[in-house]
Amino acid sequence: MACIIIKDLSRFGRNYVEVGNYMEQLFPLLEVRFISVFDHYDSFKNPLGIEVGFKNLFHDLYSRDLSKKVKAVKQLYQKRGIYNGGDVPYGYKRADNKYIIYIPDLKAAKTVKEIFILAAKGMTTVEIADILNHNKTPTPGAYKNQYRNGNYRLKNEKTNLWTSTQVREIIQNEVYIGVFLCHKTSAIKPRQSRRNDKSEFIRLEHHHKELVEKELFLRAQTIIASQTKRGSYKKYTSILKGKVKCGCCGYAMNQSGKVSKYSCRMGNSCGSYIKIEAKIVEETILKILLKWIEIYDKGIQTSKNNLKEKEKRRMLEIKEQHCKVSRFHLYELWKEGQITKEQYILGKKQFIIQEEQYQTKKVDKNSSPKIQRLTKELVEGLIERIYIYNTNRIEIRWKFQQKF
Repeated sequence: MACIIIKDLSRFGRNYVEVGNYMEQLFPLLEVRFISVFDHYDSFKNPLGIEVGFKNLFHDLYSRDLSKKVKAVKQLYQKRGIYNGGDVPYGYKRADNKYIIYIPDLKAAKTVKEIFILAAKGMTTVEIADILNHNKTPTPGAYKNQYRNGNYRLKNEKTNLWTSTQVREIIQNEVYIGVFLCHKTSAIKPRQSRRNDKSEFIRLEHHHKELVEKELFLRAQTIIASQTKRGSYKKYTSILKGKVKCGCCGYAMNQSGKVSKYSCRMGNSCGSYIKIEAKIVEETILKILLKWIEIYDKGIQTSKNNLKEKEKRRMLEIKEQHCKVSRFHLYELWKEGQITKEQYILGKKQFIIQEEQYQTKKVDKNSSPKIQRLTKELVEGLIERIYIYNTNRIEIRWKFQQKF
């Protein structure tokens, strides 16, 4: 028998509607025992009383009120110029005072100044990145690992190189002329935010010591803005976009040319000079995928009555039954006048759709669907990454476990 034990009700959830739905509908249906230690609640011993509902409502309202207070305090700190973000910008380090104002980090500050000087001389961001890589200057991420935080996780697992994007972000960042800019985004809901209008930004000048003079900063901005992207070919967007990486340096590969080819975007910094047609890569991926499907189809015949498959079917049946019970519950609420007819019809329709989906998933399929060509959905669902090496070797990292 399944059992869930929690410290108190607030640890399980703070949306009282969702928590109530689980405790009143789902757990009894699935025969799950639910225990809250500090609240002295046990679903197998105590009936669900009104005090539990009040506690869930209180936790919901309290967490919302607390969230507003935390946001207000953070915004007050920002208006006073107190830094309360994550790591400080590259070129600076934290000062040892209560306001946590950042001060120049001499090693990194020298690199920042060099980037602005090269940009002001008319160099492109790609050329500046090549120079930094040639001089083996640590990237911002590598610098954190080397001199400050040894646990910083680098984005590229193969090589850490400067990119034109990193260089451009540094050149366009006003923090290097002493400007403190924050409150660029606002949280709408957990894990979802929106970009604020520029008028809502909090901007404080002369907040900290600048790393470059304002004249140099503005000259670099003007030159970088005047540089146009090269290439006049119509860009072919492959369905493998974002998945193809250089096997030598690990960075994403670009597509260009009349006959679309993949090439390493790091250029001289990588030194591999890989070039391969996008069509060849796509055809190779499709052939390998079809071979995996063939192996899978052979293996699935011997594991049809597998215990896991039975468990999946059982869970789908339980969910399907839950939809039926919920429809009857909605009907009772409508009859009792607790919801309107429109709410009943809408809710009923949603539960019917869910029920049909569970019924479809229960249908036993003897083999995988036949695939004629690669699609964006297949690529996103099955492929993690594709590495291409200068020997034209292709390495594919799948999202599924290769055990059949």
